[in-house]
Amino acid sequence: MLVTVSFPTIIYQLRSEKDHQKADGPGVRSPAPPPRKCPALEVRGIFISPLVHVRHQQSTIAARISSESITRMGHYEVVTNRDLESQSAFNRHFEWGPTSATLASKGITIIVDVLRFTSAVEAATSRGAVVFPYRWAEDGAQEHANSNDATLANGSHAGGPSLSPLSLLALESQDRVVLASPNGATCALLAAHAGSTVIASCLRNAEAVGRALGDREGPITVIACGERWPDGTLRPALEDLLGAGAVLSKLGGRPSPDARSAIAAWRDAKHRVHETLQSCWSGLELQRKGASDDIIYCSQVNVSGVVPVLFNGAFHSASPEELLRVTINQ
Repeated sequence: MLVTVSFPTIIYQLRSEKDHQKADGPGVRSPAPPPRKCPALEVRGIFISPLVHVRHQQSTIAARISSESITRMGHYEVVTNRDLESQSAFNRHFEWGPTSATLASKGITIIVDVLRFTSAVEAATSRGAVVFPYRWAEDGAQEHANSNDATLANGSHAGGPSLSPLSLLALESQDRVVLASPNGATCALLAAHAGSTVIASCLRNAEAVGRALGDREGPITVIACGERWPDGTLRPALEDLLGAGAVLSKLGGRPSPDARSAIAAWRDAKHRVHETLQSCWSGLELQRKGASDDIIYCSQVNVSGVVPVLFNGAFHSASPEELLRVTINQ
């Protein structure tokens, strides 16, 4: 039985040990090769639990497969179908979610998580603070903060720093905070781990980021981080599509068809941004949490000049000279 598991960015082909032996011919019982780990799944701290449809004996079974259960199923091959070489005619790309971030090994990656991670990074770095991203699913956030002489921005104290951008406006220059997020922080760290230069963009600084990078001939990928369904799978988020389109519209270059579609979505919505963010699913969720003021802050367009760059494990507001230095080899 051959099973094909399709993700937005990766196709997995799995063959059971029994099938591997059968492929060698009757009476031949060679051992199956050891399972090979998939780079997109072995990165610690990211939960990937896709719905997989397995067709066998004319029936379809819905199953959840984690990296561990994939390994146990036996030999498999991994084929990446988002190789940038296949879109070599373009130098501006658009992708979704953490799996794309694991493949961001070339050029510059711009992370967009409008509600609220990258808007929070913009707020903190606009005050001259330093932001250490941290994956939501991992333990040890407080220890990570302690080791970096930073404050954990988890809202544990009234009026203290949290994922709310408004709470971070009270920071001062050189303050250090650890900001955990299941989407934006995770995508940023995965892209950095893959070898990309990572920049945080939101609606507030989209023009600043686009102008700072617009003259780069090398590839730039904009990743809309999205949200998570209760089972951990990616939920595409309208606000991140619009934020990606906003920065792509300022990047120039040769946008891919995916990037052009994001730009078109942004141009359609840009005259009613606050209304759109209020009524999209993520906005409704924030309103239920009493965070309507955050939506107002996050829906402001091109009001900030900061360009937060991730280096040495933290986002800093980069000057043009610093930006050139950290991206010179990309």
